[in-house]
Amino acid sequence: MRLYHGTASTYLPSIEKVGLVPTTPDRVFDIEVDSGAGNPYTEHAVYLTTDLNVAKMFAELRAAYLRATPGAHISEAYGGMFWKAPTAPKPVSDANPIVLALDVPENIAAKLHRDDASPDQYQAFWYPGIIPATAIKDILTPA
Repeated sequence: MRLYHGTASTYLPSIEKVGLVPTTPDRVFDIEVDSGAGNPYTEHAVYLTTDLNVAKMFAELRAAYLRATPGAHISEAYGGMFWKAPTAPKPVSDANPIVLALDVPENIAAKLHRDDASPDQYQAFWYPGIIPATAIKDILTPA
């Protein structure tokens, strides 16, 4: 099953070595959202999508977050305006957006969960385990 994962180049060495590892409380975005909906709930999981453009959008948001100064405006995406929280980590100046094209093994694809926090058109899923590095078939740079 072909799926995409948007991330930042900063994480690529670790991903190529270990695979995609579920988020943990200390690795989720430290963001503030002004959309009227509050901060989105995040499963401790790997997030994937069937839509390349959604993965590109998320990769750009992740890289912008890493490059931003704490307290700075990051993006206006997903129907909200995002700021890096004032207590968030310092900037990582060389973070660039990348999208991983994955061929997800059937045993993992069968255990994907629909991401109910994302609009249906995002075709987003989450998986609570590790996606092996061997699933990576291409590394794309959003244009």
